Amino acid sequence: MCFFHVVVNLVERTHRVPSDLASLVTADVYDLHFSRSDDEFKERKLAILTHWVVTSGLEDFTAYFKAQWLTGTFSAWQCFRSPIGVAKTNNPVEQFNRVIKQRYTQR
Repeated sequence: MCFFHVVVNLVERTHRVPSDLASLVTADVYDLHFSRSDDEFKERKLAILTHWVVTSGLEDFTAYFKAQWLTGTFSAWQCFRSPIGVAKTNNPVEQFNRVIKQRYTQR
């Protein structure tokens, strides 16, 4: 999963929480993304989720984030999960797809 999509969905979902909490959540998600190992990720995840659960206003967001981004198909968006030398984003592929759609399918 491309981190760009995580951030886009994060921005959409944090519009529903106060701006100070949205800033906190954004910083925490970036910290998770830039974890250097699975152990570091697990430590950060535990600390962040523990804090979010007791923070008033983040109950629904915490449940959403755990279900959508920490389990299942789309849970491998952290840097350490990508092999060294492999692009961390699929932007070139998406740009190519956009050109095909514009020129050939007129979407």
